[in-house]
Amino acid sequence: MDALATHYVYDKYHPIMVADQQEQLYLALMKPSIKTIIQMELIGMPMCPEELQRAKQELQVIAARHRQVISQSPLIRQTEAILTERAWEKDYAERKKKAKHPDKIEPKDRATFPFRVFNPNSGPQIPVLVYEVMGLPVIDTTPTRQPAVGADTLEKLINHTDNPEYQAILAALMGNAEAQKILSTFITAFEAGMDKGDGRLWLQGSFNLGGTLSGRLSSSDPNMQNLPSGSTYGKLVKSIFQAPKGWIFCGADFASL
Repeated sequence: MDALATHYVYDKYHPIMVADQQEQLYLALMKPSIKTIIQMELIGMPMCPEELQRAKQELQVIAARHRQVISQSPLIRQTEAILTERAWEKDYAERKKKAKHPDKIEPKDRATFPFRVFNPNSGPQIPVLVYEVMGLPVIDTTPTRQPAVGADTLEKLINHTDNPEYQAILAALMGNAEAQKILSTFITAFEAGMDKGDGRLWLQGSFNLGGTLSGRLSSSDPNMQNLPSGSTYGKLVKSIFQAPKGWIFCGADFASL
């Protein structure tokens, strides 16, 4: 199947490549690069296990500190009251819908109904806090036309209020989200690195040749080109990568274009 698929791709796209005058680029640069890229993937990036755990613990502390700022705000109590009321209404509506005799279904006692605790990692709950309780303007929407609460949007919203409490909560939401993203996306992948017995864990991602329109490499599993670099957590994440004993870790790059 792989051989047949390869022939199909060749037969379909080789004439297009020639017509686009890309054959020389393919033969002189793309094909020779495959060997280097495979070597990069097989070797991987060396990480210090001790620094990895130290960074993980520091990120967990940072995230917990941001969550504490959020949880101590009276605005969270208002948000939780709204979330609990809506959950109570949804429960009542769903039980009536499923019942054979809806007219006999009674709402549950509000006093004993499970209280909804605000989750700062919940996409559906943050808009309730930001747009309903705080009353901030909806300046961005998601592809489904819902109010957006991504990091870029929260950063913009800080400039739409003079209330220091609102600004502190927005900053804490952003800080918590960024720390949680690094923990779940990168630290988890780092911990799954290969132990080759040299005191290092090796991160072996995939580099994709021809994965971008510009011609540069793309990366996946994990995306090692998306590691934090200049952000708040850049220095912390970079500290994880260390050369094995007897080797020097260095880098080279062109100046900004």
